[in-house]
Amino acid sequence: MLRQAVIRIKPDYFALTETRREHYRPNLNTEDDFRIRQTVIKELFGMAVNTTEELDAVRFRYFVRDCRRIAGNPAEVDRLV
Repeated sequence: MLRQAVIRIKPDYFALTETRREHYRPNLNTEDDFRIRQTVIKELFGMAVNTTEELDAVRFRYFVRDCRRIAGNPAEVDRLV
């Protein structure tokens, strides 16, 4: 899924040499980063996000859900967040 998102946003990425890909990844511009994450959220959860704030809210919602599952005590997690 991530590979498909990258191809959709930067079609020539996998045609780059390994050296160029290694340079691209840490220097990913914020627009491409957002668009890749946006595509993954859409594919994984069927949710459309149009702003970084909406993306952060989705990520936080699933983070809290996972914390509740791991902690086994939802009330304790809710108290902390």
